[in-house]
Amino acid sequence: MRQLTSSDLDELESRLRSERHLVLEAIRDRLVGYDSDEQSVLVNFFAEHGSKAAAGQLGATDIAQLRDELARLDNIDMAMKRLDFGAGGLCVVCGNPIPLTRLRAAPASLTCLHCQRRIDAGSETATGAPHVPGRAHGAH
Repeated sequence: MRQLTSSDLDELESRLRSERHLVLEAIRDRLVGYDSDEQSVLVNFFAEHGSKAAAGQLGATDIAQLRDELARLDNIDMAMKRLDFGAGGLCVVCGNPIPLTRLRAAPASLTCLHCQRRIDAGSETATGAPHVPGRAHGAH
């Protein structure tokens, strides 16, 4: 598998920036429907990692969608930082290059397909550590 060229990395960075913009817009659009008190509750909900009082004031669907959007934003930011440090496009588990076709389809991908399948099957974590049943992913 070939290493990504500087042109490939530039394309990846551009795609990540575009995806980041779209996610931020989705978050903003979702929050537009709330008044300032509801927005404060939402901000506090995520700042405190979830409270039952805040959850009661917002729809569970809204919270789930925002949680997903914030997770996507975190993944995009992580992928962009890896680009900055020269590790962009490399699998965080095995260190091999992630195929450009995968990165074009999912620019924030941090793993190659082989490692992602192992993670999905529960036999490995995104850190490369073996999955221990009953233990949260990434916990050591």
